Amino acid sequence: MSQTGAREQLPILLRPEEGYDRQNCANCIAACCLRNTVLALTTPETEMMTGQGVAMRKLSSSESRGHKPGRGKEHYLLEEDCANLGTNEKGQRVCTIYDERPGVCREFKEGGYNCITFRNARMLQKPAANE
Repeated sequence: MSQTGAREQLPILLRPEEGYDRQNCANCIAACCLRNTVLALTTPETEMMTGQGVAMRKLSSSESRGHKPGRGKEHYLLEEDCANLGTNEKGQRVCTIYDERPGVCREFKEGGYNCITFRNARMLQKPAANE
């Protein structure tokens, strides 16, 4: 609580078990494509994304906190928002290479568990002092 006794306003979080609502996509914040997102990528995906100007770095096993990225994959941290993230005529964040997007993006289903989990995590983060 603040010094005035008022409660801090928290965002309304989505629950994966409540199912998919297309309205949520209209307000997408592209949480899966933003700086500081960790992705599990294959070597071809890594080469494709770095070739497109996506700034990322490979994480050590200690930085991955023991999580296993999956067979043939390594964890990478997006150091900036994805270079392929653009804005459409409605002002919504969209993928500019949607039809050619890497497998990791294809596996990330809109309105799915990971989508909602990433959005909730982003909504709860406090902005950095330099943002």
